[in-house]
Order: sequence, then structure tokens, then C-alpha cells
Amino acid sequence: MNVADAQPDAQPDALPRWWLIAPAALLWCLCASSGWGPGSSPDSASYVIAAQRIAEGLPPIKLDGQPFTAWPPLFPLVMALLNRCGLPLLEAGRWTNALCFAGIVAGTARLARRRG
Repeated sequence: MNVADAQPDAQPDALPRWWLIAPAALLWCLCASSGWGPGSSPDSASYVIAAQRIAEGLPPIKLDGQPFTAWPPLFPLVMALLNRCGLPLLEAGRWTNALCFAGIVAGTARLARRRG
């Protein structure tokens, strides 16, 4: 096999090109939300309250005081963890959104690459 015929993605130590999309998506999301912060809605307020309560070691609740059972708990858990590491809650939400978006973009790019 000729070295010129080898694919760059086939090298075991080479970083696949589709991974370059994820950092670009992360930066884009962070830049897009840096001016006015992350968008907010009653749902996002419930996520922030749930994350705040988790960070304080209390059970999560929604904005109306009801138990936080309508949404999956991983997002406020990650926000609470980042908050415990020193990030303010809204900034933690912004980073959590950006990291999730980058993961979705990377996964989609990888699947698209596999499909050809």
C-alpha cells in the first residue's frame, strides 16, 4: 500500500477531521450567548432553581414550588456541579448548553462521516 493512498482518518494517532467541528460549535455557542447571556423561559428558570437547590443539597423543585419531575435531572445536576466548582448558575447553564451542543454536533458529524 502506498503512503499517498492512506486516508488521514485511518491513522491510529491522527485526530479525525470531524472532531474539529465540535470545538467550533462550542465556541460559536459561547460567543452567541455572551452578549445577553443564555435565553430564558419558565422552563429554564425551573432548571436554574433545581440546580441551585441541588447545589445546596436540597431536593430539586420547579419555579412553582412543585417537585422537579417533568424534566430529566441531568441538566440541573451538571449545572449544580459546575456551580460547586465556582461558576455562577447562569454561567454554568451557558457552558452546559454549549458543551451539549458541541457533543450533538460532533456526534452528528461522526454519524454522517460513517454513512458516507
